[in-house]
Amino acid sequence: FLCTKGTHDARGHKKTTTTMPAAAVLLVLAVVLVLVATLASCSGPLTPYAVPQCPLMGPNGLNSMHTDPGLTDTSNFTGPLATTASTIVRSTTMDECYCIAFTADRTRVIALCVDFLIRHILHLMDRDSLKVLDSVMLAKQDEEAVGVTFPKSGIYFYMDNEDHAVVGIWKNLTLYSFEGDKISVYTSYSMESELGDDNLSSALPGFDGLIWWVSLGGVVGTVDPKNGALASFVTGETLDKEFAADEYGRIFVITDYALWCFSSNASGTPVALWRQTYDRGSGKKPGMQSWGSGTSAKLFGSKHDLVAIADNADGQSNILVFKRDTGNLVCSLPLFLVNQSGIDCSPIGYFNSLVVVNMYNHDPLGIKPTAPGVVRVDVDPEKGRCTLAWEDHKARLQSGLKMSQVTGTVYCNVGWETEDDKTFYALGLDFETGEWVYNYPLGTGLLHNTYGVSNQLGPDGELYVGDMLGFMAIYPD
Repeated sequence: FLCTKGTHDARGHKKTTTTMPAAAVLLVLAVVLVLVATLASCSGPLTPYAVPQCPLMGPNGLNSMHTDPGLTDTSNFTGPLATTASTIVRSTTMDECYCIAFTADRTRVIALCVDFLIRHILHLMDRDSLKVLDSVMLAKQDEEAVGVTFPKSGIYFYMDNEDHAVVGIWKNLTLYSFEGDKISVYTSYSMESELGDDNLSSALPGFDGLIWWVSLGGVVGTVDPKNGALASFVTGETLDKEFAADEYGRIFVITDYALWCFSSNASGTPVALWRQTYDRGSGKKPGMQSWGSGTSAKLFGSKHDLVAIADNADGQSNILVFKRDTGNLVCSLPLFLVNQSGIDCSPIGYFNSLVVVNMYNHDPLGIKPTAPGVVRVDVDPEKGRCTLAWEDHKARLQSGLKMSQVTGTVYCNVGWETEDDKTFYALGLDFETGEWVYNYPLGTGLLHNTYGVSNQLGPDGELYVGDMLGFMAIYPD
């Protein structure tokens, strides 16, 4: 691009002038404008929100559906931003993968999926190609699962600090290891003595050195990994959501009636520290998976001192924020349009902010559109106030939220807008403003429905999005 010309000054000293042809100038200006536009399309790096690393879990960002023990759904990976992606890699599992995580060396993907016969399958996959290296059938369809559109037992797992996938399903908590290209059982704990006719819902390690678990019938329990000792507490309520663990050894469990806070005593037995009820409404709303709160407990706060849930109040669902130590209510806020409000997806927690999506009328078959709505709620704990920072009434969410702290982009899956265009999209929203900064078509037709599956951000900035056929990785340019 550059041309040089030699001249001499008044004293005869040679000087060199560098010039740039007009065409080159225009090209450089065009490149600069594209870069400026790209950078302007996202918030840019946010202040890092450091989530404590649980000693019994794999690295945060790689270890579970919600990325860490506090279930913040935030990530230190980037994610795509351009409207066209350089590479799309698709899995060939031909099932719905509700939860994916990664081995600590970042070379392999572990996916927990459910096929059309509601059989639970654990896949070991090469991360670059998404080629299935090995698969294990965890459980066949239970007689009680006939006709169920969303399985409640066996959709969560986490990676532990020794690279085992820890899966709770039916009566067993099993640790799977990955040697070479093979999956094998490392160890397994039977919960039959604690559960009876009940089934496991999920498991997560605590900062107290125990593996905690909860059942669909409302039993909260522990396993001591040193000796296999079991202990439990019966809430007398039901639940089907993931629970959260904080760095003070507390466990936060949401049931169909209340938010509970537990810790363990010297023998490892769960002890209830407090219980706060919420408005569960007069019945199950359209699109909700169950009657009661549709969210997991969300740990957040600038001082790591807040926990949030949503209720199921008639008319409008509310976001509720509590102090973790006492259970005292900090604030609440009704969200979305009256009689079109249902929160059935875990929000994002970042410092004193939450990003919450509407799932009212959410259809597991993708035939009917979900009611629109995405909002950011800011919390002022000192004043006891919840306020709306921004709201979007266009996006019709299907599932899954993840936020890149690197770009300030909130990723979610959205459904179709009209009867004539049943196209599903991966959407990116600017955390600061709520503006759409990324909108990538995943496919047209009901097989590309992303109902219930959780998206995930990968170490190279790729976005994993699931549908009825498996999932894909969308790599950035």
